[in-house]
Amino acid sequence: LFRMAMASFRVGPTTGNLHVHVPPAQRLQGHPARHWWVPSAQQGALYTVQQPALARTSRSGTRNSSHPSASSPGHDGRGAALSTTGLIGLMAAAWVAAYWTWQRLIAKPSQLSADVVAYGTAMASIGAEGATADRSIESVRARQVLDSRGQPTVEVDVRLRDGSWGRATVPSGASTGEYEAVELRDNVKGVYMGKGVAQAVANVNGQLGPRLLGLDPLEQQSIDALMQELDGTDNKGNLGANAILGVSLAVARAAAHAKGVPLYRHIADLHGDATLRIPIPMANILNGGKHADNKIDFQEFMIVPVGAPDFVEGLRWVTETFHALRGLLQAAGHVTSVGDEGGFAPNMGNEEALEFIMKAIVAAGYEPGSQIGIALDCAASELWAEGGGRGYRFWKSDPDDPYEVRPGRVLTGPQMVAYLEGLAQRYPIVSIEDGLDQNDWEGYKALTGTLGTMLQLVGDDLFVTNPRRLATGIEMGVCNAVLVKPNQIGTLTETLECVRLAQAAGYGVVISHRSGETEDTFIADLAVGTGDFYYQRDNDTTLF
Repeated sequence: LFRMAMASFRVGPTTGNLHVHVPPAQRLQGHPARHWWVPSAQQGALYTVQQPALARTSRSGTRNSSHPSASSPGHDGRGAALSTTGLIGLMAAAWVAAYWTWQRLIAKPSQLSADVVAYGTAMASIGAEGATADRSIESVRARQVLDSRGQPTVEVDVRLRDGSWGRATVPSGASTGEYEAVELRDNVKGVYMGKGVAQAVANVNGQLGPRLLGLDPLEQQSIDALMQELDGTDNKGNLGANAILGVSLAVARAAAHAKGVPLYRHIADLHGDATLRIPIPMANILNGGKHADNKIDFQEFMIVPVGAPDFVEGLRWVTETFHALRGLLQAAGHVTSVGDEGGFAPNMGNEEALEFIMKAIVAAGYEPGSQIGIALDCAASELWAEGGGRGYRFWKSDPDDPYEVRPGRVLTGPQMVAYLEGLAQRYPIVSIEDGLDQNDWEGYKALTGTLGTMLQLVGDDLFVTNPRRLATGIEMGVCNAVLVKPNQIGTLTETLECVRLAQAAGYGVVISHRSGETEDTFIADLAVGTGDFYYQRDNDTTLF
């Protein structure tokens, strides 16, 4: 009874440090827990961070109420409070204690009344039932909102009977893999040019939500499995992955709120690993492909502060490099408009873009390679499609650009591998994403054999956050990292399954945004809660 009563209190904030796991051979002897970083050629680099960098929280505690997000969903800023369930339990405990004392010391010292035991048991049962009822799902409501591109998307609120709640807004991609879960659109040409999501919203409000009422939000796996069963397809093509994911993420936020812990801590509990890590940011500073109206074929050019001593410094480094790039582009007469993901979108070729980034790193006062590396998202499935399925065509490049493969030329798989190998030899590239077509498994095997020991090879369109496709890649020895986007698969449970599978196989994990983003910061908590190496972000997103 005492435990039941005390469990109803919201415990206040505590202090402590978040620690990074570092292999024994790499640990710094004699250093106290503070900001420091040790690189690992095999595993990437991870940061330690003092607890104040995030909200100070105990596992059963609340987010520090002084934090600006203390009252947001997933973070309980209410301080110490006693619930109805706790009051019942506390009263029962006091009654039993008083009656026991009277029986033992005054009336019948040798006997404790069976009635007292029965009454106390009954009160405990009532309290336990109340605890379950208090946090069960009371309502699920969806609405249509706009993303960063001005396109409609789904937003979901999940409210619990104890007053806790969670909200999630689903992002959307422009360059999508053919094996991604289905993003349900209305296809009504006269409304939002066919991009409306009214049907997905109706599916949440009419089919998914009513079936979840009364369920425990802490049972994330069961709730996600139920929604998949209601959909009845492998790719969530019936109710829509955007509908299902909105509910799935909102349930997780509501559960974190009910537990009185930050969202990243709740995700760590679901993931089964209490180790919290701050990942290395990968900042998208130059856009091409389908993310920009320019002549650059590759979709994203990112910079990675591999030599930064901590996350805060790393973020400063990439920000200063971004602004240095702006100045260089302006001085060279290029426009400094931005693409869908916040990176600059000048008219130039792929290698010219790399040259400008190299100059920007130096202009910002850093050393290319040892301090800041370069990461590419080639989105090669788009090049393959432009080549008519016969090869990889650099379809946007300026034919007069001396750096480029001519747009009319189509590269075979082996030629594309050789081209990427050449780029890696000429520039400090630390990561290549989607270097080949999403169906070119043999080509990826060759690419991994060529570059897999030199840098990170990330499967995005190839794996689409799908545990089954990732398992195939691991078995074939394809790539050495996976890009994780929850809306590619459609539930938090499947997302975490993919992350666990990758980590168990020694693959790197990159938690990624989409080009159509929202104000929802769920993926930041996902990156910390799963202890991932990299966090891929657009240049307009503020972290922590």
